[in-house]
Amino acid sequence: MDRIKELEERLLHAATELRERLRERERAVQASHADTPTPGWGKTLHWLLRGSPKNLIALPFIYGMAVPLVLLHLTLEIYQRVCFPLFRIAVVRPSDHFIVDRHRLRYLNPVERLNCGYCGYANGLMSFAREIIARTEQYWCPIKHSQQISTAHARYARYADFGDAGHYPEVQARLRAELDAERSPPTTVDETSKPPPSDNP
Repeated sequence: MDRIKELEERLLHAATELRERLRERERAVQASHADTPTPGWGKTLHWLLRGSPKNLIALPFIYGMAVPLVLLHLTLEIYQRVCFPLFRIAVVRPSDHFIVDRHRLRYLNPVERLNCGYCGYANGLMSFAREIIARTEQYWCPIKHSQQISTAHARYARYADFGDAGHYPEVQARLRAELDAERSPPTTVDETSKPPPSDNP
């Protein structure tokens, strides 16, 4: 368990550094485009009219998917908020998966910004759903498939091998303990290095 906590602390530190670098890059990009004129609705209308007719045909089908996507999002939230605490599983944070930032690029017209925001939400939702399902699978059925899968999630590699009945109970217990450990955020190095408070005035 100490090794797991150490790895969690390293991952947390690396993720924090990566987020800060991405924020710096975003600020640099926005600064470099500060003088870029944003296309108005006149140019946007011209852009739409000179586009392919197939884009307009597909438009209602693309944005019609917003309804099932929002319903999926709602049901996923209800599911994990109700069930995960019962089984001592950490709730998946939406902020780790939903990244909607491309609409801030000034060179995009209003429709392109809407499209980018929609795609960012939809892809974030798929990532959000995958993590919720992965944690559910880790608790209930952490067994690898008999066949190779092309895009396994990050938790899959630690599952028990297919047909390994002897080690399965041990692996399941270990992976459930890991899920339980994820409920408490790892303590940072700075916090552990602080001296205990003194009783002296």
